[in-house]
Amino acid sequence: MNKITIVVLDSDLEMIDCRVVFVSGKDVHPTDRVYFREDTRTRVINLPDNEILRAVQFKYRNLPGGGKARIQVWGNVK
Repeated sequence: MNKITIVVLDSDLEMIDCRVVFVSGKDVHPTDRVYFREDTRTRVINLPDNEILRAVQFKYRNLPGGGKARIQVWGNVK
C-alpha cells in the first residue's frame, strides 16, 4: 500500500487545500481545511495501490506571529 504523511515545520499554518495527483490524471484531496501547529504531522494517508504518484500540491497560509512554515511529504511506497 502507498502511504504519505504531511509534516509542518518552523511555524503554525492553515492548510486550505491539499491535492494528491496521480499519473493517470486522477486526484484526491485527503485533508479538509485544517490548522497545523509547528512540528506536527497528519495521520498516515493511504493512497490507492494501483496509482503512481505524480505530485502533491498545497494551498496554505502562515498564521500571524509565526515564521515561514515548511511542509514536508514523507512517503512509504511498496
